[in-house]
Amino acid sequence: MKRVIFICGLILSSVLSFALESVKFDKGEYLVDLDTLLIKWKTMDEEINLSSSQEYFEAKVISKKDKEIIFERKDSLVTFTFFEDYMSVKGEPKSGSFLFPLIAYERQEFILPLKNGKRVPADDKVWKEYLEKKLDNSQGASVFSMNLFSIKSNEKYITYIYDNRYHNKVTYKDNILSFSHDFSKISKNNEINFKIYPNVSSIAESAKIYRKELIQTGKFKTLKEKIKENSNVEKLLGAPHFYITGEVLFSIEDVIDFNGFFNKFKEEIRNKDSFLMKLLSKNISTSKEFESFIGQLKSNQNLNLYEKRTLVKYFNELLYNEIFSNEENSLETSQNLKLEIEKRFGKFMTPINYWGEGTSIEILEILNQFGINRAWLGFHNYTMGELNPKFIKKATDMGYLVGAYDSYKSIHLKGKEKWNTASFQDETLFDSSTITLENGEKVTGFNGFGRELNPKFSFDEVSYRLNRFSKLRFNSWFVDTDAVGEVYDDFTPGNESDEEEQINQRIKRMELIKDKYNLVIGSEDGDDFAASTISYAHGIFTGIVPWWIYKDMKNPNSDYFMGRYVSKDGGVPEYFEKEILLIDEADYIFYNELFNIPLYQLVYNDSVVGTNHWIFHTLKVKNRQEDIALRGILYNVPPMYHLDRKTLKENKDKITKHFQNFSKLHRELVLEEMVDFCYLTEDRLVQKTTFSNGKEIIVNFSEVPFYQNNIKVDKKSFLLINFKKSKDKL
Repeated sequence: MKRVIFICGLILSSVLSFALESVKFDKGEYLVDLDTLLIKWKTMDEEINLSSSQEYFEAKVISKKDKEIIFERKDSLVTFTFFEDYMSVKGEPKSGSFLFPLIAYERQEFILPLKNGKRVPADDKVWKEYLEKKLDNSQGASVFSMNLFSIKSNEKYITYIYDNRYHNKVTYKDNILSFSHDFSKISKNNEINFKIYPNVSSIAESAKIYRKELIQTGKFKTLKEKIKENSNVEKLLGAPHFYITGEVLFSIEDVIDFNGFFNKFKEEIRNKDSFLMKLLSKNISTSKEFESFIGQLKSNQNLNLYEKRTLVKYFNELLYNEIFSNEENSLETSQNLKLEIEKRFGKFMTPINYWGEGTSIEILEILNQFGINRAWLGFHNYTMGELNPKFIKKATDMGYLVGAYDSYKSIHLKGKEKWNTASFQDETLFDSSTITLENGEKVTGFNGFGRELNPKFSFDEVSYRLNRFSKLRFNSWFVDTDAVGEVYDDFTPGNESDEEEQINQRIKRMELIKDKYNLVIGSEDGDDFAASTISYAHGIFTGIVPWWIYKDMKNPNSDYFMGRYVSKDGGVPEYFEKEILLIDEADYIFYNELFNIPLYQLVYNDSVVGTNHWIFHTLKVKNRQEDIALRGILYNVPPMYHLDRKTLKENKDKITKHFQNFSKLHRELVLEEMVDFCYLTEDRLVQKTTFSNGKEIIVNFSEVPFYQNNIKVDKKSFLLINFKKSKDKL
């Protein structure tokens, strides 16, 4: 039989092969060619490729038993082991790469763990172009949220599960999906093991096989187990997620008499020994701009909105700089400054307990009025906690989870920090402990600023930050990027560590925060290497639009502009608040319900509470808000919002309506396994999820009602089966 092999558009080999190795079972027969790594599964009804032929390299057989073949091929030691329901392929490159599998033919669609999961038709041109860019020789560890993928062929699924997520590359080109595992000279483990299941009936069965594998290898922990370790984890059940913005001691809404406030302000300016002048003398850069602005205003002038905002903005900058000029005393300083302001300006302002933007006590009272008795409230910046510690105490007393954003990925040069999480107490880390590639280049930090820190050297800073904020009564913590798969070998002399060791150090870091400080821990994305540690994941539900599409959305002159990272009143920046339309490609890839599947939820519904990314939150894409809410109901995923006084009041109806539909439902289902997902119509717009307690959810994403037997589901609505409340619209 003559074979011509095409990879990436090039003819790599044309070889004669007269015989294939055969291993037979009752259900079918495996046919393998050791020289090209061709693997077929043959039954009485069909013959399908599990991995297509590669370039010919003569194999050297080392051992051959009844159900096992060990051989060397192209600098890799390879073992094929055959079982009734699956076969195992172990590859260990001694140099270079072990390319396997190569999927080139006979597939209808791919089932890929791109965030929560995607069903990708093999003949879809938009997806083809997207995957070619997304999987352009990319790290397998950073692309896939779980160590599995499937292909659909002849109405059945072939599922691939692998055990080593490190040093992998995934490529899609010319309709060929290839997976390769690279040799690493500093890694202790260069093996990769695949299990290939050739006869899987559904997407759900693929997920169940993977889940069973995790449980059997001790890599799965349920939310029930996590609640036993920390009872506060239970507060995630039925809780929407809110990011709180506003690093200000008081907001424009806290000033009720601006004329009186401003005149008192001018009076303070005239007195060189006043509280305000002492602040100005300490903050030269801010004070010059501030004094220039004040000098342009007349003493009794009625301030317009811009002038009011500018006055409050500069005043808060002065206060913020003073508070954090000495981090050791920042909490005490912030509270003393509030008392000083109240003493001088209090009669022109609301009561002191209501001051702030996102951290105003009014926020908690409004949530309570809305009937939202459960929520995760996350500060955009951990320093916000020191501006209003009473907010944290009241929120935790009300039963909410209150956390803060933290990150240890990037480190910047001392004095040149772009954001405070990139500032570390140990200045030597920037040169001594940042990640170096094999070519000697340093890995840059987020957004191209600074460098990426090897997590092994972050623990002193972790202790410093968590000890500093432990007095504030936080009961949750969010560590950015720790559950994101992107990782590099570090070749820094004396600090050499491979990808796996660095991921283990991230897990150790989160475990420290979780256990020592008794905090409900979460992270970005929620890739499954971290699933046993984290309790919630931000970004797994939808993810974010990649840079090659996203760049057009950063153009202020574009109809798709995301918004500026500024806030007029010190609250939610426009970048998060602004509702947008998406570029067609992004809308098609990320929000078309033909392609979204709950693959992650089928594995982890009762282990990790996943939700949207904070950039593409529940309300960000204005023409998809209804579908996002419906998919959240179907997948049992909580909503995410950005919160300050203004946005909370503006979005009251959307937030409360969704909470009423979602919260009780989530509490009933999040401790249960999601056992099935299926389509009820040929157009795939009516979908159903089933849970281990027998409860089912049907969502109709279409524009027409759905009828089946005695069931009716209105357009853009959902139906609950085996619940007390049966149906509703969002």
